[in-house]
Amino acid sequence: MTAKQGSFRFCGWYDGHSEVYSIHLGDIEGAENVPVRVHSSCITAHYFSSTECDCRDQLEITQDEIAKRGIGIIIVLNQQAKDNGILATLHYKSVAGEVSYSATAYQMMGYPADSRSYLSAAFILKELGVKSVELLSNSHDKRKQLQDAGIAVVDRKSVVVENRPDLVAHYNGKRDVEGHDL
Repeated sequence: MTAKQGSFRFCGWYDGHSEVYSIHLGDIEGAENVPVRVHSSCITAHYFSSTECDCRDQLEITQDEIAKRGIGIIIVLNQQAKDNGILATLHYKSVAGEVSYSATAYQMMGYPADSRSYLSAAFILKELGVKSVELLSNSHDKRKQLQDAGIAVVDRKSVVVENRPDLVAHYNGKRDVEGHDL
């Protein structure tokens, strides 16, 4: 697949629940310390360029970083709205004035705060033959879930998005509710 950052290998997977996609660059089989981004789909940001989150920014920053290094993997899991689905996103919009962070709003509406699992990502990393990864993520939970699934995560580096004053509540929620490093 040709992208603005260069040519990547594009792969499709099925995890028994939904399709999962990955792109990778470089000779990853048997490689160590491979930069890896495990990214949840965000229909509003990825398809419609919404500025209400930083999902698209994080994906682009990571793809640029992998292209710069000449090696890496991005795995996109179909986990819209913390795996609660697009309807949860739409419902969240209806209470957004009352609550400043999506996970809190999901709970108010009867959804789990976060239903995501990263087992599919772990399976893909094993299938690709990666020995160890440098996780490009702000999430400690993502690191823990991958390690619990047998992935050697040697480091986790935050994906820093340029400070956006319009997303202060979003960033505070990621930090305070989910423990992300920003």
